[in-house]
Amino acid sequence: MKFYAYRMMIRQNYDNHLLRYRRLVQQYAVDMYVKVETERLNYMRYTQSKLRSEEYIHLRDAMNGDADITDIGRLYILPSTYIGSPRHMHEYSQDAMTYMLNYGRPDLFLTFTCNPKWPDITNLLHNGQSPSDRHEVTARVFKQKLRCLMDFITKQRVYSTVRCWMYSWFFSKELLRIGNGQVPIDPCSGLISIPTTICQFTSNKYELISSVYPNIAQNYGNYDWLSTRAILAAKNTDVNDLNWTIQNKIPGDLRSYTSIDRVENEDEVVNYPVEFLNSLMPPEVPPHNLRLKVRSVAIMLRNLHAPKLCNGTRLIVTKLMDNLIVASILKGPFKGEECLLPRIPLTSTDLPFQFRRLQFPVKLAFAMTINTSQGQSLEVCGISLEMSCFSLGQLYVACSRVGKPSSLFIYAADQKTKNIVYRAALN
Repeated sequence: MKFYAYRMMIRQNYDNHLLRYRRLVQQYAVDMYVKVETERLNYMRYTQSKLRSEEYIHLRDAMNGDADITDIGRLYILPSTYIGSPRHMHEYSQDAMTYMLNYGRPDLFLTFTCNPKWPDITNLLHNGQSPSDRHEVTARVFKQKLRCLMDFITKQRVYSTVRCWMYSWFFSKELLRIGNGQVPIDPCSGLISIPTTICQFTSNKYELISSVYPNIAQNYGNYDWLSTRAILAAKNTDVNDLNWTIQNKIPGDLRSYTSIDRVENEDEVVNYPVEFLNSLMPPEVPPHNLRLKVRSVAIMLRNLHAPKLCNGTRLIVTKLMDNLIVASILKGPFKGEECLLPRIPLTSTDLPFQFRRLQFPVKLAFAMTINTSQGQSLEVCGISLEMSCFSLGQLYVACSRVGKPSSLFIYAADQKTKNIVYRAALN
C-alpha cells in the first residue's frame, strides 16, 4: 500500500503525470486497493490456524450470523486488525464504552465537514481539474485540518482541559452500510428504514423541491447556484414530473419544439403511425414536445462536440431561437463557455424497430435519474423515492453525491425504501 501511496505523492520539482489523468487515476487507485486487499484477505484465509480463530471469544456470534448454516463452504474469521471487520468495529465500541465508564458522558459534540473549495485543495489541482478529480488531495487536506483542529482543542485548551476525546466519520460509515447491504430489511415489506444520520427528510415532493431549490424564482439567474444542486429519482416518470414542476416556478415564456419522427424501414410505416411515434419517450432520446424556458437547466443526450459537449454535460439555456438553442456550460473545465445546439437525428436502441427522431439533443435536468448522476458531485442533492430503486447500488449512488448529511434531502414514504444489494456477490 505504501508503494502505491508513494506513486501518487506530490513532490517539488517533479511532475507526476499519474495525477493528471483525472478519473483514470481514480480507477488506478481502486484497482490497486483491491489488489492489496485481496492479498490481505488471502493471508488471513490461509493463516487461520496462526490467528487462532477457533479461540475467538465471539466465534459463536459469527457462526450465528450466517443466514443458512447448510451453505457449503468454510467460515473464515477476520481479526480486529482488519479495518471494517465486525471485530474491528466491536473493538472500537468497547473502547468508547471504556472511556464513558472512566470519564463519564461527553460534554461537547463537534461536527467538522470538508469544503472542496478550500484553497489548500484548489491550489494543488492541475489546470482543468476539479476536486472530484483528485480525491486523494481532498482526503489528505481534510485529515491534516482535522488533526490541526484536534490539536487546537486539546493542546490549546480552548474548552478547558480535555480529559478524553474521540471522533468518527459517521456519514461515510452509514453510506457504506447502505452500499454493503448491512441495513436491516423488514421481512414483511422488503424495505429498509433510511438512517436518519445521513440526510434530512421531507414530507412531500414539493417540500423536497423547495429544500433543494429554495426561492428559485429569484435565484434562477445564478449559474453557480444552479450548478451545485439537483434532484435524483430512480425512474424517468418521476424525473419528468419533477422537471416540469420546477420549470413552472421560473418566470418567462415557455417555448415548445416538436420533433419529426419516423421509422427507418419504409415498409413498416403503416405499422407505426406518426401519432404512435410521437408518444414514445425512450430514456436516451429527448421528448417529442421539448418545452424549455430561458434559464432552464438542461443536459446533453449525445456527444456533439467532444470534449466540450458530451453526453451528460449540464447546460443553462440562455436563448431560444426557431432552429437553434444557445446555452452555457454549467460545470467542468469548459464552465461558462457558450455553445450552439442544432437539431440532430437521434435513434433509440430500446425498441424492437428502427426509430429516428429529429430533435435538439437535450432535455430538462433540474432533476435527473440516479444512473445519469453517476460521477457527478453536488453541494445540495435531493432524492425522490416515490418509486423505489430497482437496480444494484442505486440508493448508495444517490446518497453519495454529496459530502454531508445536511445537504442531502430525501422524500420517501414512511422514510423507507428498497435497497438492492446482492450480498452473495459482495461476499
